[in-house]
Amino acid sequence: MTDEAERGNQDNLVTREDSYRTFAARTLELASRTSNLKDKSHLLAMAEARLSLADRINRLVKRPQVKIAEHPAVKQTFGQAQREAD
Repeated sequence: MTDEAERGNQDNLVTREDSYRTFAARTLELASRTSNLKDKSHLLAMAEARLSLADRINRLVKRPQVKIAEHPAVKQTFGQAQREAD
């Protein structure tokens, strides 16, 4: 898989993770409004399942780790001083 395709796949997973969390939040809101215990139980189970899916995606997505010295803002700020020190 190319880097671009992998990035697109990760972006899709992150978007899906956000969607699951949003769905869970809305489901919890509905559960808080209902007085029917059976409905509340089903809604809470749905929210828990969506949060579980979001957590699984979060663990699967490989977010790139950048060393602090390689971060563009650090390079821009300290790059010249570092070159002078060498």
